[in-house]
Amino acid sequence: MMSPTSVLEREMYTEAEAARLLRGPQSTLHYWLEGGQRRGKTYRPVIRIEPSGSRAVTWAEFVEAGLLHSYRNARVPMTELRTFIDLLRADLGVAYPLAHHRPFVSGRNLVMQAQDQAGLDPDFCLVAVASGQLILTGPSQLFVDRVTREGDIATAWRPHDDPNSPVRMTPDIRFGKPAIGDVRYYIDADILGLGKLLVQIRNDVTYPGDPGGVLHKRGRQPCPIASPPVPDTERIPVATAHHWLIITRDANIAVNRAEIAAVRDNAARMVTLSGRDAISTWNQLEILMTQWRQIESLLDQLGPFIYPATRTSIREFDPA
Repeated sequence: MMSPTSVLEREMYTEAEAARLLRGPQSTLHYWLEGGQRRGKTYRPVIRIEPSGSRAVTWAEFVEAGLLHSYRNARVPMTELRTFIDLLRADLGVAYPLAHHRPFVSGRNLVMQAQDQAGLDPDFCLVAVASGQLILTGPSQLFVDRVTREGDIATAWRPHDDPNSPVRMTPDIRFGKPAIGDVRYYIDADILGLGKLLVQIRNDVTYPGDPGGVLHKRGRQPCPIASPPVPDTERIPVATAHHWLIITRDANIAVNRAEIAAVRDNAARMVTLSGRDAISTWNQLEILMTQWRQIESLLDQLGPFIYPATRTSIREFDPA
């Protein structure tokens, strides 16, 4: 078992990948990590103690970038934030103080002092005084609500804005990629037989009406899409909220404008088993197994996208 410190220091993502997961520009993330020059002035990093030249992002760096990203509608004041974080580092004795829980709970007085010493603008403060009590500010509370902690250490991150989303990013599961439990694939109602077949051999698959189950001593939760006859406008948002890759059947996706719109509007990720090959469960299974490596690689891509698949090809569909 890895120590809490080693978890925080573990390299998890490339810069580009971390920026996609945070839904922000890579250039901004790089600036926070490495600093840089703006208008002839050199700025030190906000997140790292010193520039490292590395394009890899550790778990602690990703979590702290998540806090800065919560201020995405305002320009982050590099100098003041850098001073503020340096003061917290010194007071708490840790390299990444905002990846720890202490500043937001028992260390609010230290945070208040550091804010004042750094001259941090009120819009970027983590704590404020209300009725004589130190409370978390709005962005600070949103950040705390996104993070799951064990003891003092951040161990999971909720990537979606919806506080009820069950999707989490955890360093020890799927290399930190978003996941809900072990389920990764949603088999749609029009290939229900394939879904019922796959859950007998894989624990990362679900389908509409799936009651859940146990396979290889690992449990699978019931599918929140309770029954097959659910329209696209309802099932696609649910599957996307759970960060599932949708596998469905569509003989000609190009003419299904409603489904295309639902994928685009919800940033969904979809593979459609296409053509005459996809009529029976056996043929659907043949397509799936033939293209499995390509389908599996799509788990790490962000939506929206649609990939029609046959026995001989799988390629991205351009809805334009």
